[in-house]
Amino acid sequence: MTFNSLKTIAAASLIAVASGTAAFAADMSYNYIVPGTYEHTNSVINLDLVRADDGGTVSIYDFTDGTQGALLGSERVHAGANENVKVQLQPNVAQKALVVLSVDGMAPVATATINDFNQG
Repeated sequence: MTFNSLKTIAAASLIAVASGTAAFAADMSYNYIVPGTYEHTNSVINLDLVRADDGGTVSIYDFTDGTQGALLGSERVHAGANENVKVQLQPNVAQKALVVLSVDGMAPVATATINDFNQG
């Protein structure tokens, strides 16, 4: 193999790796929710961290029956890391909660569940 052939193969390999990395990065979503610790949650819940690719809303629903029930409360979040997000809740007796992050009114991009929700 000639020196030029080796250079061509090396360049092609670099382009393939770079293209694969860019495609992987574009497909990765960085939306997530960290519920954190909580006490009796019939009026406010504090989410440790909500990470959103763009501005959106975090909503908390009754999840006692294992399906999304009544909306208990919601709060706007900005793009990036949102620490200590406090969500005012309507009075409730939910035993489980579903936390849903929606970005720009789109379908949910991240969810989390909280068991033993009103046991504090």
